[in-house]
Amino acid sequence: MKAIFRMSLLTLSVVMGSAGLMNSQAQAYPLNPWGAAIPEKTIAINPFLYLDAGPNVYPIFYAGYGISERFDVWAGAGAVVALGPVSAGWGALEVFPRFFIIPELALAAHVYYSPGSSLTLAPEVHFNKTWGNFALTINAGHRSTRDQVTGTFSHGTIAAIVAPEYYLSKRLSLFLEVDPILTFQEGVLASAILAPGVWFALDEDQKHSFALAVQLPVPFDANAISGGIWYSTTFGPL
Repeated sequence: MKAIFRMSLLTLSVVMGSAGLMNSQAQAYPLNPWGAAIPEKTIAINPFLYLDAGPNVYPIFYAGYGISERFDVWAGAGAVVALGPVSAGWGALEVFPRFFIIPELALAAHVYYSPGSSLTLAPEVHFNKTWGNFALTINAGHRSTRDQVTGTFSHGTIAAIVAPEYYLSKRLSLFLEVDPILTFQEGVLASAILAPGVWFALDEDQKHSFALAVQLPVPFDANAISGGIWYSTTFGPL
């Protein structure tokens, strides 16, 4: 689940082809980072599904709205489903409005809330830009979680998602996410996730598209390999 993978290690080259297939209006479509603004007065739908070796499944449903040329907002709600034995529960709820300073750069106020469990605040910077067939998406920020006993916030983590991407055509791209994480808790713990994947669209207008990737922990642990897939579509402008 995207919310879970962004808040923890489990829960969180470029392949060259023929040039000149894409123009500068191409969007970035990796698995985990958030990219370009939602067009004004447009609704975006973006459900996710993650699977780990538990085996556990993490579905999450995101919806967003383009308020104006510079503002959009996303909200998500998810669940955690264990497959052996079967059990289920709610995951995190999250919301993050974004203000775009320029079309390629936004400031986001990301809030995660797990009812009865935790509250995490995560100011973030979102960047996305394309150069012909090549695109780069970066999300970076700091996350601090409220201690339910003391009421104070932890030193938290500094996390980033850096995702170069190459378009083989208007309907197909390959990407490699590099997700470094620094956790501050009685010292500093450094780790990362590598996520090679593919994005593809079912139609020339990219109205219906998918991204999928495998997530590999660094240091490597075969038991912590996971995978994710999402579907994306829009409605509008309304």
